[in-house]
Amino acid sequence: MIHEILCRPFFKKLRSNRKALLFFLYFITALILRDNPRETLATADMTDYCYIPTTISETVKPNLLIVMDFSGSMQFPAYLACNFDGYSGQRVAQCGSYTVSTSTPWKYNPNRTYYGYFDPEKCYEYSASRFQEKNCDCSNKVGSSSCISGNLLNWVATTRVDIARWVLTGGRSSSSQGATFLESEGAEYVINDDNLKCRFTISATTTSNRRLTISNYNGTCPFGNNNIQNANIKVSPSDSSAIKGIIHDVCDTSDLNGQINEKCKLIMEFMVFASDGRYGEIRVGKQATISNLINAINEELPYWGTPTGEALREAYDYYKQENRYTYEANSAYIGKGNANTDPYYDGSGGNTRPIPCRKGFVLLISDGAWNGDVDPVRPAHTLATQDLRDDLPRKQVVYTYAVYAFGDEDPGTALQGRQAMITTAIFGGFKDLDGNAWPYPFAGYPPDSRNVGYPLSQCNPNGTWNPLCAEWDTAFGSPRDGLPYNFFEANDAPQLKTAILSAIYDILRRASAGATVATLSQRVSTGALVLQPYFYPRYQAGELELSWIGFLKALWVDAKGRIREDTVADKVLKLFEDLWAQFVSTSSRNKVYTITNETTCTSVEKSSPEELIPLFEAGCRLAQTNWGERRVYVNNNGALTALTDASLAGYLQSMWSDVAGKAINATCIVDYILGKGDNPCPFDSNTTVFVSRPRTADISNLCPSYCYGSCQDQTWKLGDIYHSTPIVVSYKPLNNYHIRYGDASYLHYINGDNYRKRTTYIVVGANDGMLHAFRAGWLKTYNPPNEPLKLTDAFNLESSNLLGKEEWAFIPRNALPYLIWLGHKDYCHVPTVDYRVSVFDAKISGEWRTYLLGMMGFGGKAIAANGITYSSSLFLLDLTDWLSGIFDRPTLKWEITLDDRSLTLSYPQIVKLSEGQDWSKTYVVIGSGPFEVAGVGSPYTIRFVSQPKLYFINLATGQVEKILNISGASNQAVGHIRAIDFDNDYRDDLIYFGTYSETSGNIYRISLKTEGGAYKDVLSLSDSDIRPVFSSPLNKPVFASLQITLDLTNNLWVVFGTGQYLTRNYPEINYFIAFKDSCYLGNCTINFLDLIDRTNYCTSTSNYNATLLYNSTETTCSCDESGCSPISEGAFYQYIYSFAPQGWYHRLTGGEQMYSSVFLFNNLVNALSFRPSEDVCSAGGETYYWMVCLLEGCPCYNMRGETSPVVSKFIAFGSPPIGQPFQPLKTEKGTALFTQTSAGSIIQPPTPLKATLRGRFILWIEK
Repeated sequence: MIHEILCRPFFKKLRSNRKALLFFLYFITALILRDNPRETLATADMTDYCYIPTTISETVKPNLLIVMDFSGSMQFPAYLACNFDGYSGQRVAQCGSYTVSTSTPWKYNPNRTYYGYFDPEKCYEYSASRFQEKNCDCSNKVGSSSCISGNLLNWVATTRVDIARWVLTGGRSSSSQGATFLESEGAEYVINDDNLKCRFTISATTTSNRRLTISNYNGTCPFGNNNIQNANIKVSPSDSSAIKGIIHDVCDTSDLNGQINEKCKLIMEFMVFASDGRYGEIRVGKQATISNLINAINEELPYWGTPTGEALREAYDYYKQENRYTYEANSAYIGKGNANTDPYYDGSGGNTRPIPCRKGFVLLISDGAWNGDVDPVRPAHTLATQDLRDDLPRKQVVYTYAVYAFGDEDPGTALQGRQAMITTAIFGGFKDLDGNAWPYPFAGYPPDSRNVGYPLSQCNPNGTWNPLCAEWDTAFGSPRDGLPYNFFEANDAPQLKTAILSAIYDILRRASAGATVATLSQRVSTGALVLQPYFYPRYQAGELELSWIGFLKALWVDAKGRIREDTVADKVLKLFEDLWAQFVSTSSRNKVYTITNETTCTSVEKSSPEELIPLFEAGCRLAQTNWGERRVYVNNNGALTALTDASLAGYLQSMWSDVAGKAINATCIVDYILGKGDNPCPFDSNTTVFVSRPRTADISNLCPSYCYGSCQDQTWKLGDIYHSTPIVVSYKPLNNYHIRYGDASYLHYINGDNYRKRTTYIVVGANDGMLHAFRAGWLKTYNPPNEPLKLTDAFNLESSNLLGKEEWAFIPRNALPYLIWLGHKDYCHVPTVDYRVSVFDAKISGEWRTYLLGMMGFGGKAIAANGITYSSSLFLLDLTDWLSGIFDRPTLKWEITLDDRSLTLSYPQIVKLSEGQDWSKTYVVIGSGPFEVAGVGSPYTIRFVSQPKLYFINLATGQVEKILNISGASNQAVGHIRAIDFDNDYRDDLIYFGTYSETSGNIYRISLKTEGGAYKDVLSLSDSDIRPVFSSPLNKPVFASLQITLDLTNNLWVVFGTGQYLTRNYPEINYFIAFKDSCYLGNCTINFLDLIDRTNYCTSTSNYNATLLYNSTETTCSCDESGCSPISEGAFYQYIYSFAPQGWYHRLTGGEQMYSSVFLFNNLVNALSFRPSEDVCSAGGETYYWMVCLLEGCPCYNMRGETSPVVSKFIAFGSPPIGQPFQPLKTEKGTALFTQTSAGSIIQPPTPLKATLRGRFILWIEK
């Protein structure tokens, strides 16, 4: 009201000055947009909200060289026999004449569908020099002269090359006077059909000028005598836009002039072979356009013999980028290091770069009846086993996929061609499990690949099947059928299309995953579970490309810290049967080995992570759960209400329509969110675009050991789990108040049956908008020592059929607006519930309860809808009654957003300020995050609030009770919060946090006690209580939580690293820092110059004394990129350095970042750093493991595998997770650490395992 009164006279003056009024309105609008850029918009653009983290590396497309048979047999009719008698002077194959009787195997069968340029379900009339569709009755699949069945026309006129083109390009076409035609090409022949009483004469002056005449034969032909005479075999389709083939399936053909390497899912080149001088000629290179590829396929002339082996040698030359063989020069496509020609280089001009991790493939399409001088198994074997490029790092091999098609009508010839193609596939794509360089059971090349019979006696799926047959039979998830995984065959056009697409999709399926940190669950002395989250940004499931699909897999961990699959699949840890699994991080992909003999370290490489047999896989189980059975709840005015509840319909309808800017069917959006299937609203044009992202597919390759019945047509429901680490809730106490503070009431709470008999659950957020709760069951002692553990559904159950079940899911109210885009056809990854959660016990209103504090994290860039601004929220759920079995869902205590609408990326802390067992003054402390982080690649957009704040939120009510401004940190965000109870009196004393922009930041401290020792009240805090720790700004971004510990003389130490990973604008120099904080009461500052520079210091032999503590003779299995082998555990050294009395630092250069929290254990400081890389083969960069001792800043012990001090060591490709990246596990040999990088491998850093490490330090666990 005051504003209205004050503004009245001002507006009165403005009415007489139109320009001034317009300027004023513009000025006010600009101010509103600056501070609230979304509040004035009724329609939001999805692309403004997309974010793909910088640590997801660029996808490297595979290279596919299509090697296609264009020998003369491709002119032969597709459905008829050919009595071949050479070629005409114009190279037209002469197939002679045949008489068709009732006993002819290939006689016309109206009940069979014959495919080709004619639509087999339509009728045609010959008019205006072409066949045109006609609305008439040819339902008998024969017709009359003016109404001929397309099915019959395909039978009599279609050639093999017509079929190939129909499959690949849609057909050979031409245009004239605005009309488009499909034109047949091939042989001439005469068919005397005694069944139809017709003579069909195909004549051709050239292969592409074919004509059809139909006349009577031994009776009256239904088409009349010569009514169809000398007719051009040209087809005018009713819809020329429907002329599409496989090229259109794997490429964006909206612009045919687009380059193949940019517009297609894989880079493709096209090579042809025939013995008329085309012994493997490249027609289309990698820089060609899609139009070039289509035209090349459509214009190539089929002629003469079949030099398949010679063509594969030319394929070798192409990948080698050398003209070693002289069958063809292909000089225009040979230029090593030239990105225009070389398949292992990308870029242009001065930006050319090698891509050594690119996978290369040959797609061989032929009838297999080779008649050249080179058996194709030889060059196929060379391509698959030899390093083709010694000028590049790593090993470049090329696998051959063989598509057998157009088999000869002669059974003997067809059999020989098929056998040759099978053998070529085996030699061209086997996994060398026994290391002898030959596919089992071969010990060399066969005398003639055409004469190798199948199934092989050693690899008969219905008889003897040696495990080494897996080198080619069951490799890469293929079923056991006695045929190689890379062999496909077809007898007609649809089968050919399916075969070629299956080969291409199998190539595309071999993709890479990203992941957050693996989590350990239910740790007992005899083992544990490891829970591995990972996701696929893209996954080729048959013909569908699925995107941003999440997984959560459970595996065993035994007492020695070894990860094991559930090989026997009985939920019992069997040490002699459940295989030890090791993950190996490589630049091209992650490898997984299962060790079948732990003495000799004999191992089998898995083709994908999915081949590991899990105890359960939550994503697979959810995919096979009926969408209507899910319990998905949303915050409906403070209460959890089912997403399908009718009371929400109007609210959702209005909100989503406001976001979309048009009327939306909310029911369809809800159905898609729950996983009803793809496009549940096909007839609502406004809504269809929002429910069209494909998720329903054959998931048998994603869940090979986890299908309940059929995996066909299952809808994948779990979104990608990226920044959200799974949290375990179980019977294990979440806190130690009873031990540390002697709180008897807490001891009583955790000793109650409702706590001690809790089933274990996993809670994790995903970018499907939900916080999911999955059942992990109960670990029981079973039959030690060889079968120590069994996993069951619950404390009182022996069953295991509920493991991995989604118990419920929760959608924060502030995540709802973004879910309209979850099924958008152009979905570009919109974060929603994308951060870690915290689970803890607390006493509210005098009662102990178990709570979950969650955040939307990266989700929730401010958006306006329904007159409300939604943004990233925090929420508190009470899990107690659900865990006790009283309720079927948790209880929502509150959900709030920050008043500056920033992202909730500042991982909060629970701060208790009330005395003793009184919890009435307990707060959630969190800071401002960035206002937005967006982008799907460089450049990224990041914006910060002008004045970052620290919020104190009442734990019980969700009310913000205090807001502090952080002076000197403008346009920065607040990192993770750390609070500690320094004097052990059940009240927190100190809060530490960092701030960050892209390249700068600082660290701050709040002392919650006065210098006199009295505790401050939250309401009495002021901005001045926030004080910088260092006397001069650090000027480096501090994203991670600062870790705090006490040394043996009660000195308080602070340890952290600097860096951020939200964008690629990294600071060039960062630091790994530890300092003694003697100013924790806030009455002084730390001088960074007092810290000792340990960069490059620790490895100098003059700076330490080494002592050999012991030398182990034990061996263990260690796996690397080349396989697994026994290694000695080796020597264990201790190194003595001088102390760094005030602290130390290491300088990180070259953009190296340390944005994860460190882990303090005894005297060791464990940390992970990330070295970003522009190399597309490095999964975005590399993760290094750091291990130093706290007081020295140098390694006091050697890392496993090293005999001298190593400060940091490469452990994996990809980036480390945010937050605490390590999961410790006590094993028989000490404490092992587990972590997982964005590339998807579970890694055990090479920590010293022996428990004899010196020093005992207090570490405050994050609350």
